[in-house]
Amino acid sequence: MCIRDRKQILNGDLIGPFHGIPVAVKDLVDVKGKVTTAGSKILNNNIAHSNAEIISALEKAGAIILGKTQMVEFAFGPHGINSNSNQTKNPWGLDYIPGGSSSGSAAAVASNFSPIAIGSDTGGSIRMPASFCGVTGFKPSYNKLSTKGVFPLSWTLDTIGPIAKSTRDCALFVEEVCKYQSIPDLEPFKGFKVNMIDNFDSMLPVRLKIGIPVGKYFEDLEPEVFKIYQNSIQMTIETKKAHFWSRSKKKLWQKGETSGNKLNIINIYTDCDSDTLIFEVCLLYTSDAADEEDSV
Repeated sequence: MCIRDRKQILNGDLIGPFHGIPVAVKDLVDVKGKVTTAGSKILNNNIAHSNAEIISALEKAGAIILGKTQMVEFAFGPHGINSNSNQTKNPWGLDYIPGGSSSGSAAAVASNFSPIAIGSDTGGSIRMPASFCGVTGFKPSYNKLSTKGVFPLSWTLDTIGPIAKSTRDCALFVEEVCKYQSIPDLEPFKGFKVNMIDNFDSMLPVRLKIGIPVGKYFEDLEPEVFKIYQNSIQMTIETKKAHFWSRSKKKLWQKGETSGNKLNIINIYTDCDSDTLIFEVCLLYTSDAADEEDSV
């Protein structure tokens, strides 16, 4: 936080949760007076004459633009490798790739260089580097956050979004940007509020579905990684209590307990037409549990 922002906040002039917060910017987002290279040498003299809309919104929210981050050339590549510049390292292991194309943004957050960073996502370019670097990435719905002033990869698929340390920080980012965009959106999550994350039980009943790939998807996966994957699923099962069904509702295994007036259920069943397991988390009141079980 700079001295100016600190004085403003101490004087009671707090703009919002992003006031004084530094934000790193993927180098395909225009910042007025700065070069936007999109990771390519041929754009080394491409000086932006105005801010991208997302930058203007962040500045209105009180954020500090920290600087540009490295990326895959023209945002086209999942590994985070760019032969035009020094290689971005994965902070958790310098011999490992950071993922792409928002490689520098994910690495900046993972290394505590910046608490939050802007990434772009057309086919996974926020989600993959966030996963590789052990941080949180959020790809908003198309056109939720304006891409005006952002170098395009695919006009009809490009999205812009945050990479941060937590789901809460990503949600705050979206709320603040939407509030200050040229067309304000004060309900970007349509009724969901960031403070609900602090008390998830307040959202009950809610149903979450996660698809789990199986079969050939794991043919080339290293055993150590597969073991961690299996352990994470087992940990969720043991933590949430569980019921298992196949697609035909044949019960394979059952374990569950009520807690107060609530019943936590996890349903896992197979889709007979594909190599995917459907991992269904049901957080229900006990009075609704029987009906929900029949509807799986």
